[in-house]
Amino acid sequence: MAKKPKSRYQPTRETQSAPLAVALSHQSEWHHAGVRYGPFTVARFNFTIEHRPLGERGCGDVVQTIVSPVGAEMVYRQRLVFDYEEVETQSILQEHLQSSGLTARLGATLGAGLENIGNADLSSALESGFTESLRESRTVDTARTRRFTAEQEVAITLPGGGERAVLSVPYRKWAMSLRLHHTDYLKVTYQPSRGGLRVRRTKEPAITEDNSSHQNYTSSGLLLGEYRYWRAEGEAGKNLLSAEEHSALHINPLHVSFHPDESNDRKFYNLDLFASTPSLYKISNAAFPLKASQRIEEWTEESLLTLRDLEPDETAWIWEIRRRRNRKGKWR
Repeated sequence: MAKKPKSRYQPTRETQSAPLAVALSHQSEWHHAGVRYGPFTVARFNFTIEHRPLGERGCGDVVQTIVSPVGAEMVYRQRLVFDYEEVETQSILQEHLQSSGLTARLGATLGAGLENIGNADLSSALESGFTESLRESRTVDTARTRRFTAEQEVAITLPGGGERAVLSVPYRKWAMSLRLHHTDYLKVTYQPSRGGLRVRRTKEPAITEDNSSHQNYTSSGLLLGEYRYWRAEGEAGKNLLSAEEHSALHINPLHVSFHPDESNDRKFYNLDLFASTPSLYKISNAAFPLKASQRIEEWTEESLLTLRDLEPDETAWIWEIRRRRNRKGKWR
């Protein structure tokens, strides 16, 4: 049997996390029961995404309509300026989660099991709730887009006969496979000292100099399905079609659909893929600074990556808390 030729296209792999790291740098994004010293908890979903082209092609809106004179072939060159839009693939997952209300439902699940965060049963419940909710929605109703303006010089040749042709932007359908790689979690609590003069910030599960590896995650590797979206491909000048062809091939280039996977395929790579994603330990140092003077309101993923994972020996003094409480009128 002849070997099946390998595809020349190698899928590109990227990662995304939900909620986003920058959002979690604000204490208000962590779950808590309104108790001054916590616990403050969070669970985060981490995904691997692969893009690959599919065979389906289509065309966007008409850039220009051309009619050749009867009995005379028309050959000329023209510079065309046309606008088109593409979906921002980075936004598809985040906006799908928000529009489906999934984040709120998972927050309720987490809130009901704060003391069991990291427990295998809770992790399994979070994964089940996530996959079931995601599979309920087959279409992404909203996604951010980018607008492009392009200018091209095109050669146009039309046979004589009063034939009507149109130029349009060509598109190709792509698949964006989504895999739930792992779930990570963390609990942060302020523990008052016996004398009541200071409090110490603690994290569970803790990491130390002797055990600096991250244990606060549950691997999954579950293939959830794939998003299918349109991407502009090639030059508009090479997409000269009859009006009838254009009508048959015309697509909505902003349409995105989700196609669940039922194979239960799992593939866990390792955490190295997420080396450029700030850990929850780093993020918690931004969300829960030891002193009010250390609080920074505006973070980026790059600045969060510069923080340490390990917990410093320093503690937060109670006068810092009292001063902040007197100034703000409440614990924040």
